[in-house]
Amino acid sequence: MAERLKRSLDWIDKFRRKRNTDWVVLLVGETGTGKTNVGAFCCDHLSKGRFSVSNVSHTPVELIEAITSAERYSEILDDEGMKDKMSRRAMSTENIEQLSTFAQARQRRNLITFVVVQNLALLDKPLKANIARTAIRCMFRRGDDGFPVQGKIQVFGPKGTRRIKVDKDGIAIFPKPNYVDYVPDMSKYRPELWNSIDTKSGDEKEDSLERSVKKIRDKFVNHSEIKRNVEMDILNLHSKRKSIRKIQVILKKKYKEPPSVSTICRLIKKSH
Repeated sequence: MAERLKRSLDWIDKFRRKRNTDWVVLLVGETGTGKTNVGAFCCDHLSKGRFSVSNVSHTPVELIEAITSAERYSEILDDEGMKDKMSRRAMSTENIEQLSTFAQARQRRNLITFVVVQNLALLDKPLKANIARTAIRCMFRRGDDGFPVQGKIQVFGPKGTRRIKVDKDGIAIFPKPNYVDYVPDMSKYRPELWNSIDTKSGDEKEDSLERSVKKIRDKFVNHSEIKRNVEMDILNLHSKRKSIRKIQVILKKKYKEPPSVSTICRLIKKSH
Protein backbone atom coordinates (compact mmCIF):
# COMPACT_ATOMS: atom_id res chain seq x y z
CA MET A 1 0.00 0.00 0.00
CA ALA A 2 1.17 3.53 -0.88
CA GLU A 3 4.22 2.19 -2.75
CA ARG A 4 3.97 4.83 -5.49
CA LEU A 5 3.59 7.59 -2.90
CA LYS A 6 6.62 6.26 -1.01
CA ARG A 7 8.72 6.40 -4.20
CA SER A 8 7.61 10.00 -4.78
CA LEU A 9 8.52 10.95 -1.22
CA ASP A 10 11.94 9.31 -1.56
CA TRP A 11 12.54 11.27 -4.78
CA ILE A 12 11.57 14.55 -3.05
CA ASP A 13 13.90 13.72 -0.15
CA LYS A 14 16.85 13.12 -2.50
CA PHE A 15 16.03 16.27 -4.47
CA ARG A 16 16.03 18.59 -1.42
CA ARG A 17 19.35 17.18 -0.22
CA LYS A 18 21.02 17.37 -3.62
CA ARG A 19 19.66 20.83 -4.55
CA ASN A 20 19.84 22.30 -1.02
CA THR A 21 16.21 23.41 -1.08
CA ASP A 22 12.84 22.90 0.64
CA TRP A 23 9.55 21.36 -0.52
CA VAL A 24 5.95 22.31 0.34
CA VAL A 25 3.07 19.87 -0.22
CA LEU A 26 -0.62 20.89 -0.10
CA LEU A 27 -2.97 18.25 1.34
CA VAL A 28 -6.36 19.16 -0.14
CA GLY A 29 -9.78 17.67 0.63
CA GLU A 30 -13.05 17.97 2.49
CA THR A 31 -13.38 17.46 6.23
CA GLY A 32 -13.05 13.80 7.22
CA THR A 33 -11.26 12.60 4.09
CA GLY A 34 -7.98 11.79 5.87
CA LYS A 35 -5.73 14.79 5.15
CA THR A 36 -4.04 14.67 8.56
CA ASN A 37 -3.69 10.90 8.24
CA VAL A 38 -1.93 11.28 4.87
CA GLY A 39 0.34 14.02 6.23
CA ALA A 40 1.29 11.91 9.25
CA PHE A 41 2.06 8.94 6.99
CA CYS A 42 4.27 11.04 4.70
CA CYS A 43 6.18 12.60 7.60
CA ASP A 44 6.64 9.22 9.26
CA HIS A 45 7.98 7.66 6.06
CA LEU A 46 10.39 10.52 5.32
CA SER A 47 11.73 10.56 8.88
CA LYS A 48 12.07 6.74 8.87
CA GLY A 49 9.86 6.42 11.94
CA ARG A 50 11.42 9.29 13.90
CA PHE A 51 8.68 11.89 13.30
CA SER A 52 7.25 13.34 16.53
CA VAL A 53 4.26 15.44 17.50
CA SER A 54 6.57 18.38 18.27
CA ASN A 55 6.71 19.03 14.51
CA VAL A 56 2.90 19.26 14.19
CA SER A 57 1.43 22.78 14.25
CA HIS A 58 -2.12 24.13 14.64
CA THR A 59 -1.52 27.89 14.80
CA PRO A 60 0.71 30.41 12.98
CA VAL A 61 2.89 30.75 16.08
CA GLU A 62 3.36 26.97 16.33
CA LEU A 63 4.21 26.72 12.62
CA ILE A 64 6.83 29.46 12.78
CA GLU A 65 8.32 27.93 15.92
CA ALA A 66 8.39 24.45 14.36
CA ILE A 67 10.09 25.67 11.17
CA THR A 68 12.67 27.84 12.93
CA SER A 69 13.56 25.20 15.54
CA ALA A 70 13.46 22.05 13.39
CA GLU A 71 16.66 20.24 12.61
CA ARG A 72 17.89 20.28 9.04
CA TYR A 73 16.14 17.81 6.68
CA SER A 74 13.12 17.52 8.97
CA GLU A 75 9.40 17.30 8.17
CA ILE A 76 6.62 19.63 9.38
CA LEU A 77 2.87 18.95 9.43
CA ASP A 78 0.74 22.13 9.46
CA ASP A 79 -2.58 20.57 10.49
CA GLU A 80 -4.68 23.75 10.36
CA GLY A 81 -3.25 25.44 7.28
CA MET A 82 -6.58 26.85 6.09
CA LYS A 83 -7.08 28.89 9.25
CA ASP A 84 -4.29 31.36 8.77
CA LYS A 85 -3.37 31.23 5.08
CA MET A 86 -6.57 32.43 3.44
CA SER A 87 -6.34 34.83 0.50
CA ARG A 88 -8.62 37.39 2.17
CA ARG A 89 -5.98 37.70 4.89
CA ALA A 90 -3.03 37.86 2.50
CA MET A 91 -1.66 41.08 3.99
CA SER A 92 -2.16 40.07 7.62
CA THR A 93 0.84 39.97 9.91
CA GLU A 94 0.48 36.20 10.40
CA ASN A 95 0.46 35.45 6.67
CA ILE A 96 3.43 37.71 5.94
CA GLU A 97 5.43 36.18 8.82
CA GLN A 98 4.66 32.64 7.64
CA LEU A 99 5.69 33.35 4.04
CA SER A 100 8.90 34.85 5.35
CA THR A 101 9.47 31.77 7.50
CA PHE A 102 8.95 29.49 4.47
CA ALA A 103 11.64 31.49 2.68
CA GLN A 104 14.03 30.96 5.59
CA ALA A 105 13.30 27.23 5.56
CA ARG A 106 14.18 27.14 1.87
CA GLN A 107 17.54 28.80 2.44
CA ARG A 108 18.69 27.18 5.66
CA ARG A 109 16.86 24.07 6.78
CA ASN A 110 15.76 22.10 3.69
CA LEU A 111 12.45 21.11 5.26
CA ILE A 112 9.48 19.31 3.73
CA THR A 113 6.25 20.94 4.97
CA PHE A 114 2.80 19.41 4.54
CA VAL A 115 0.00 22.01 4.71
CA VAL A 116 -3.58 20.78 5.32
CA VAL A 117 -6.21 22.85 3.46
CA GLN A 118 -9.92 22.32 2.74
CA ASN A 119 -10.46 24.77 -0.12
CA LEU A 120 -7.76 25.50 -2.67
CA ALA A 121 -9.69 28.49 -4.01
CA LEU A 122 -9.44 30.38 -0.70
CA LEU A 123 -5.75 29.68 -0.14
CA ASP A 124 -3.26 32.54 -0.13
CA LYS A 125 -2.03 32.91 -3.73
CA PRO A 126 1.75 33.18 -3.06
CA LEU A 127 1.68 29.89 -1.15
CA LYS A 128 -0.55 28.17 -3.71
CA ALA A 129 1.14 29.42 -6.89
CA ASN A 130 4.76 30.10 -5.99
CA ILE A 131 5.78 28.09 -2.94
CA ALA A 132 3.85 24.79 -3.04
CA ARG A 133 5.43 22.22 -5.35
CA THR A 134 3.09 19.25 -4.97
CA ALA A 135 -0.60 18.71 -4.21
CA ILE A 136 -2.20 15.58 -2.77
CA ARG A 137 -5.98 15.45 -3.07
CA CYS A 138 -7.80 13.33 -0.50
CA MET A 139 -10.97 12.01 -2.10
CA PHE A 140 -14.38 12.10 -0.43
CA ARG A 141 -16.08 8.83 0.52
CA ARG A 142 -18.85 7.97 3.00
CA GLY A 143 -18.69 5.09 5.47
CA ASP A 144 -21.57 2.81 6.43
CA ASP A 145 -22.67 5.31 9.10
CA GLY A 146 -22.82 8.18 6.58
CA PHE A 147 -19.76 9.99 7.91
CA PRO A 148 -16.87 11.03 5.62
CA VAL A 149 -14.04 8.52 5.73
CA GLN A 150 -10.56 8.25 4.26
CA GLY A 151 -10.55 7.25 0.59
CA LYS A 152 -8.00 7.16 -2.20
CA ILE A 153 -5.55 10.00 -2.87
CA GLN A 154 -4.64 11.74 -6.12
CA VAL A 155 -1.08 13.04 -6.45
CA PHE A 156 -0.19 16.05 -8.60
CA GLY A 157 3.45 16.82 -9.37
CA PRO A 158 5.15 20.24 -9.67
CA LYS A 159 3.54 21.11 -13.01
CA GLY A 160 0.22 19.63 -11.98
CA THR A 161 0.05 21.87 -8.91
CA ARG A 162 0.08 24.95 -11.12
CA ARG A 163 -2.45 23.54 -13.57
CA ILE A 164 -5.16 23.30 -10.92
CA LYS A 165 -7.73 25.96 -11.87
CA VAL A 166 -10.60 27.56 -9.96
CA ASP A 167 -13.97 28.27 -11.62
CA LYS A 168 -16.18 31.34 -11.09
CA ASP A 169 -17.93 29.66 -8.15
CA GLY A 170 -14.60 29.06 -6.38
CA ILE A 171 -14.54 25.31 -7.05
CA ALA A 172 -11.12 23.82 -7.78
CA ILE A 173 -10.89 22.04 -11.14
CA PHE A 174 -8.28 19.32 -10.89
CA PRO A 175 -6.55 17.97 -14.01
CA LYS A 176 -5.74 14.30 -14.48
CA PRO A 177 -3.50 13.29 -11.54
CA ASN A 178 0.00 11.89 -11.93
CA TYR A 179 -1.30 8.75 -10.20
CA VAL A 180 -3.80 7.43 -7.64
CA ASP A 181 -2.77 5.59 -4.46
CA TYR A 182 -4.02 4.54 -1.02
CA VAL A 183 -2.56 5.38 2.40
CA PRO A 184 -2.87 3.09 5.46
CA ASP A 185 -4.85 4.12 8.53
CA MET A 186 -2.24 5.62 10.88
CA SER A 187 -4.28 4.71 13.96
CA LYS A 188 -3.44 1.07 13.10
CA TYR A 189 -0.18 1.55 11.17
CA ARG A 190 1.54 3.75 13.81
CA PRO A 191 -0.95 4.01 16.71
CA GLU A 192 1.46 5.71 19.13
CA LEU A 193 2.22 8.51 16.67
CA TRP A 194 -1.42 8.94 15.67
CA ASN A 195 -2.60 9.04 19.29
CA SER A 196 -0.11 11.78 20.13
CA ILE A 197 -1.19 13.86 17.11
CA ASP A 198 -4.86 13.31 17.93
CA THR A 199 -4.32 14.30 21.56
CA LYS A 200 -2.46 17.48 20.62
CA SER A 201 -5.22 18.61 18.26
CA GLY A 202 -8.00 17.57 20.66
CA ASP A 203 -8.16 20.76 22.69
CA GLU A 204 -8.18 22.91 19.56
CA LYS A 205 -11.05 20.93 18.01
CA GLU A 206 -13.01 20.50 21.23
CA ASP A 207 -13.55 24.26 21.43
CA SER A 208 -14.95 24.57 17.90
CA LEU A 209 -18.63 24.16 18.87
CA GLU A 210 -18.21 26.68 21.68
CA ARG A 211 -16.73 29.19 19.22
CA SER A 212 -19.55 28.61 16.74
CA VAL A 213 -22.17 29.08 19.45
CA LYS A 214 -20.46 32.26 20.66
CA LYS A 215 -20.63 33.71 17.13
CA ILE A 216 -24.35 32.93 16.94
CA ARG A 217 -25.00 34.35 20.41
CA ASP A 218 -22.99 37.53 19.88
CA LYS A 219 -24.43 38.25 16.46
CA PHE A 220 -28.03 37.07 16.46
CA VAL A 221 -29.36 35.87 19.82
CA ASN A 222 -28.68 36.45 23.46
CA HIS A 223 -29.88 33.65 25.75
CA SER A 224 -28.22 30.80 27.60
CA GLU A 225 -30.07 28.00 25.80
CA ILE A 226 -28.47 28.57 22.38
CA LYS A 227 -25.90 25.78 22.72
CA ARG A 228 -28.54 23.22 23.70
CA ASN A 229 -30.77 24.37 20.82
CA VAL A 230 -27.96 23.97 18.29
CA GLU A 231 -27.07 20.52 19.63
CA MET A 232 -30.71 19.40 19.61
CA ASP A 233 -31.20 20.65 16.06
CA ILE A 234 -28.14 18.70 14.89
CA LEU A 235 -29.23 15.47 16.61
CA ASN A 236 -32.86 15.79 15.44
CA LEU A 237 -31.79 16.32 11.83
CA HIS A 238 -29.40 13.38 12.04
CA SER A 239 -32.19 11.15 13.40
CA LYS A 240 -34.16 12.06 10.26
CA ARG A 241 -31.24 10.67 8.21
CA LYS A 242 -30.17 14.05 6.89
CA SER A 243 -26.61 14.11 5.51
CA ILE A 244 -23.92 16.09 7.32
CA ARG A 245 -23.81 18.66 4.51
CA LYS A 246 -27.62 18.97 4.54
CA ILE A 247 -27.56 19.54 8.31
CA GLN A 248 -25.07 22.37 7.88
CA VAL A 249 -27.17 23.97 5.12
CA ILE A 250 -30.30 23.87 7.31
CA LEU A 251 -28.43 25.31 10.31
CA LYS A 252 -26.98 28.06 8.13
CA LYS A 253 -30.47 29.18 7.12
CA LYS A 254 -31.56 29.20 10.76
CA TYR A 255 -28.50 30.56 12.56
CA LYS A 256 -26.43 32.25 9.79
CA GLU A 257 -23.19 31.06 11.47
CA PRO A 258 -23.45 27.24 11.65
CA PRO A 259 -20.89 24.87 13.22
CA SER A 260 -18.35 23.34 10.84
CA VAL A 261 -18.85 19.93 9.25
CA SER A 262 -16.18 18.40 11.51
CA THR A 263 -17.87 19.85 14.61
CA ILE A 264 -21.24 18.39 13.56
CA CYS A 265 -19.60 14.98 12.98
CA ARG A 266 -17.94 15.01 16.40
CA LEU A 267 -21.16 15.97 18.19
CA ILE A 268 -23.14 13.16 16.51
CA LYS A 269 -20.43 10.58 17.24
CA LYS A 270 -20.24 11.77 20.85
CA SER A 271 -24.00 11.27 21.29
CA HIS A 272 -23.87 7.61 20.16
